[in-house]
Amino acid sequence: MSLARGLVIGLVGTAALTAFEPLERRWLGHEPPYSLPALAAHRRGIPIAIAKPAMLLLRWTYGPTWGVLYTAATRGLAPRHPMREAIALATAIASFELVVMPGVGLVRPLRTWSRRELAALAAHTLAFGLAAALTRRAL
Repeated sequence: MSLARGLVIGLVGTAALTAFEPLERRWLGHEPPYSLPALAAHRRGIPIAIAKPAMLLLRWTYGPTWGVLYTAATRGLAPRHPMREAIALATAIASFELVVMPGVGLVRPLRTWSRRELAALAAHTLAFGLAAALTRRAL
């Protein structure tokens, strides 16, 4: 049952994140460096016809995986204040993404990111975290 809960939490978080992305683009005035189109563009040499579906598969696998990890980490704990849980989860995800994604060459180097892009990543992961925390509470 815990795996199913984690998958549901991750799917809801991923859906919320997907709905949040137009706001990020509008605020930044361009694609965030971690967006699917930016990731596909950064990986030059990969045809967009292959990159876009691969990135979508990555997203809809990655989000539910975070949901499962979050569920495992909070197993046996009563839900706390959703915003506190959201901030904790968002911090874990953003920290992971700021180290791993540039480290494996998925995004351009962090030194080239603007402060606004870094803030957008914080809001991006917080949107996922809040949806996940609220879903955990509801389940």
